[in-house]
Amino acid sequence: MKKTTRLLTLLLALCMILTLSACGKDPAAPVDPVDPAGPTSPEDPNGEGELTKEEQLKELQKKMLENTLAMQQKNKDTIGWLYIDGTTVNDVVVKVNYNDDNAYYLRRNANGENDNDGCYFADWRCKSGGREALSKNTVIYGHNLGRAENALLTDYENHANGPKFAQLLKYQDPEFARSHPYIYYSTIEEDMVWQVFAVFYTDISFDYINPAPTDAAYTSLLKKAQDLSFYDYDVEVTSNDKILTLSTCTYRLADNTKLHYPNNYRYVVMAKLLPAGAELADEVALTVTKNAPKQPAAQ
Repeated sequence: MKKTTRLLTLLLALCMILTLSACGKDPAAPVDPVDPAGPTSPEDPNGEGELTKEEQLKELQKKMLENTLAMQQKNKDTIGWLYIDGTTVNDVVVKVNYNDDNAYYLRRNANGENDNDGCYFADWRCKSGGREALSKNTVIYGHNLGRAENALLTDYENHANGPKFAQLLKYQDPEFARSHPYIYYSTIEEDMVWQVFAVFYTDISFDYINPAPTDAAYTSLLKKAQDLSFYDYDVEVTSNDKILTLSTCTYRLADNTKLHYPNNYRYVVMAKLLPAGAELADEVALTVTKNAPKQPAAQ
């Protein structure tokens, strides 16, 4: 019987990504990812029936951990794996343990080799580990490498099909946002799932990258992020929650104003850490706000 499952494709893709990462390259094609909350369950690769949603998630997280541990053998700065369904964001996360002003991995790949495309790296101030050890705000950076077809390598644009964190621009599409509410960021110590609660543009005067704000500052940070968001998610976030912040540069604003690079504006996706074993929905409710982009990012 010929049946290619999303799970098997993802596991194969993860193995390929590990091999490509060792060469300092990104996969050429998007990953066909597993949807832990999808409407159907893939066939068990061992031939013992179909996997449940929970089993799919466990298989995904198992492979994420295996690849993270393998990459840690190559680079001790490896701390976890970041994966977003429906995108090519599917790779290790690294972090230095000293004050480098978040510059070391800006133009290096996950092996520490010179690479203008950089990699996914956590703010040096963030604490890593299991959910109890994490900072209130885990901040991960990546380049927005979108560019128009046939454009010069340095002619960047907000194209959602570009590599690295250009993929986050897909959240400008309300349908994508509804059907892709979860981010999978796991560390070596623990598997974790995060639910998106804000997507927005901001300038750097907003200190959204503070890993350890005071309770008052944290409450203010969460409120401002939700106030700026393109969507009003039906997600409660309080100062007792831990969050994941994915931050990248941008070449346009919500009103479609073209920006010169470098600039002081950023594009941000925030998600809250869910309890272990939380039930995951196929999609979530959201309301488009006045902050939504006038024109979605080019595909």
